[in-house]
Amino acid sequence: MSISIVIPSHNPEALFLSEVKQLLQTHPEWQIIIVDDASDRPLIDFVPSSPNLTVIRNETALGAGASRNMGMVAADRDYTIFADDDDFMDWISVQETVAEMTKQPIVDMAISQYKFLRDGVLAEPYAIDIKLMNDILKGQLSRFVPIEGYENLLRVTNFPWTKVYRTSFIRRIGLRFSETSVQNDIFAHWQSLLSASRILVTARVQCLKVDNKRNARINNTADQRRLQAFTALRETYEIICKSENQRLAPVFWAFYRDLVRWMLDVATPQSRLALVRAHLNFVGILPQDVQLERHTAIKRWELWDMKQLSSILPNDDKSPLLIDQLNGEIYLAEISRLKRLAAELRSDNDNIRRDLNQRTAERNHAQSERDDARKNWDQAKKNVEHLRSEIAAGNQLAHNLEERDRILSKLSDELRQRDFAISDLHHEVADLKRHVNSKAAQMAFRVRNVYRAIVPPRSGRT
Repeated sequence: MSISIVIPSHNPEALFLSEVKQLLQTHPEWQIIIVDDASDRPLIDFVPSSPNLTVIRNETALGAGASRNMGMVAADRDYTIFADDDDFMDWISVQETVAEMTKQPIVDMAISQYKFLRDGVLAEPYAIDIKLMNDILKGQLSRFVPIEGYENLLRVTNFPWTKVYRTSFIRRIGLRFSETSVQNDIFAHWQSLLSASRILVTARVQCLKVDNKRNARINNTADQRRLQAFTALRETYEIICKSENQRLAPVFWAFYRDLVRWMLDVATPQSRLALVRAHLNFVGILPQDVQLERHTAIKRWELWDMKQLSSILPNDDKSPLLIDQLNGEIYLAEISRLKRLAAELRSDNDNIRRDLNQRTAERNHAQSERDDARKNWDQAKKNVEHLRSEIAAGNQLAHNLEERDRILSKLSDELRQRDFAISDLHHEVADLKRHVNSKAAQMAFRVRNVYRAIVPPRSGRT
């Protein structure tokens, strides 16, 4: 199979270098592109020389997003995969997915399932990802789907290592990762899924994501760098605003709600206040006409309901003046959030009240229609009973007619027999008449002969 693997790396563990060597041995036809993001020691010194291995060195750390952008420019195989240097890829699953894509030229990319290895313990994916994938797969191993009608696929966590791309598709859409310290794959996630003609969705586990809370990897970043996520979110939202698909905006805000809650969960108390401020600024651009609940079952006020804010507290070692200032900022941010939450709750209550009034009116109308239908049913029942009586009388009349028909048929048979007998008598009478006439004629001839014999004929006549 013709596969390019792009791996950004910064001070990886020795296990990664060992895996690269093994991959070059087992799949010498694949292309491996390592983007060394300013590691303390150049990685090219630790990997074997191979025509299928490319190492690109950043002299200053640019981040995983910029490194992926650089790496995919060098990709020259039919399919491209983005991996991380601290995860475990299931290359058999990758090959099975690529084989499926090869049979369907219309498929531009694939998205697969994953699992976590949290501090050495195997763990399932996020519950929302399991649900979203199962809703699409419906018990099947794989399905080929367009994004239209399956927009909730965009809500699946934006991991780059769960995807397989056709390299020609990457070139065609100009795939790009945000060059931010964190969440650099949000834009690429939405850009690729929205641009694909068909997407292969599969339940295969393509990656085992290592999640050790004590290491210094990007996914454990909890400080002010998390604010860069809003840069990626803004440029992603620009794509949504240009689309005519009315379902994309609700799906984006549902995706945003899950993401911002996770960011507040992992943020340090010192950075959480800044995250709240950034959140309040960003969510304020939510248009009033976005039908969030209709398409995602998420209420608008849930965007403001952040239970994680209770731990925004100043450190004890700060001066009283600084603590007062920080408390003031916390209170202002909290008051702003609560005002928006209250406004959204009032709006939600008004919508519920309007919906209740509408449903009450519909219920009353339905009750009136049911009463009318009941009256019509009672009248119809009376009509049916009357018809049944008439049918019963008609059945009796039909029975009498049938009896009379039988008598009439019998009389007709007797009359027919008598007609036959009369016809026979007529024939016999005719025969007798003929016989009598014949006897009378014979008698007349005899009498004439006797008469001639007794009475002489007159003169002139013989």
